[in-house]
Parts: sequence; structure tokens; C-alpha cells
Amino acid sequence: DEPLYRYEGDALPTQAGWLAANACDGACVQSVEDGHFVTTYPIGGDPHNFDRVISRAPDLPPPTLWVEWGFRSTQRMPRTAYTCDAYFSVNYRAVRQDVYILGDAIVNGSGDFFVLGLDIDEFHTYRFESPDGLNYWFSVDGLIFMDRQANPGLGSNYLQFGGQSGCGPAYHPKINEWDFIRYGTISYGD
Repeated sequence: DEPLYRYEGDALPTQAGWLAANACDGACVQSVEDGHFVTTYPIGGDPHNFDRVISRAPDLPPPTLWVEWGFRSTQRMPRTAYTCDAYFSVNYRAVRQDVYILGDAIVNGSGDFFVLGLDIDEFHTYRFESPDGLNYWFSVDGLIFMDRQANPGLGSNYLQFGGQSGCGPAYHPKINEWDFIRYGTISYGD
């Protein structure tokens, strides 16, 4: 039978259940505009992040999971690094993976999977999906760009969305914007 994707909810980083690990402190400005979480970096500065906890140890996370979000940025892929715009970090059951997101690119943590040439300063839809807590894939605008099996790991289960500044004055001012974050579970029905 085909998998069924059960929709469970939306969540914005400023709503209940989201934690601001460290907010902007002079280097950036955060706001909610038309339901979007917006971060503006006028001059660069320190990293900041915000995260959504699926489940805290020793609780078990759901056996299957998908997460989908929209993101846009005015930051192009830097020539020297890909870690200075935004990221999505997964620590879910056996899955341990990071992806780095820019306005025109997305790169996995080890740098061997990537998509370049996205339209700059436009919303793109990103999706993480794990049908069993072990196998997983990431997609951008419906295109799967990495697909693999995880290595079992230890620790609490969480998803973390992050924004980072500090790429130097050549890459500022810069805007990051999260349009939506949806999540649900996968089941196999008849």
C-alpha cells in the first residue's frame, strides 16, 4: 500500500513549543510580519538560533515523521563557506543530519549533497522525511537531493532551525524569512 501523510499542524518559531536559544543582540532584528518569522542582519554579528523540540529524552519521538518548511533569503552562496546563513539540524531517532540553507543553495552537513542555482530571494519549500526513523531524505521544491540510511545515535530527539550571521560586510544587509513550518507523521493504510 502507498504511504499516507497525516497532517498534524503548523508551528511558527514564536508560538508555544518553540524556544529561542539566543535572540538577536544588536547584530540583527527579529520580527513577525504577516505570520512570517523574519530576521534582518544590517551589519553582521553573532549567530542566533531557535529550535523545535520533538521529544525530550527519555520520551520516544513518533515512529515516523515529516517536516516541511518554507524559507527565503537574500544571501547568495558564499565563495568560502556555506554555514553562515541558515541551517536545519536533525537529531531524530537514528537520524543525525544537518543541512545548510542559503537564498540560492542548500547543502548537507558533509557537503557531498547540494542543490545550487535556486532563485534568489524567493520562497522555496524544504522537506525532511523519515518513514521509519532510520531511512530519510531531504527535498527542495519537491526534488529529493539527498537520500540515505542513518547511523544509529544517542541523545535526545529534536529538530533545530537556526540562523547565523558573521559572513562579513560583503554579505550584508541580509534577510532570512521562515514562511511556514508544518509537521506530521507517516502511516501505511489500505
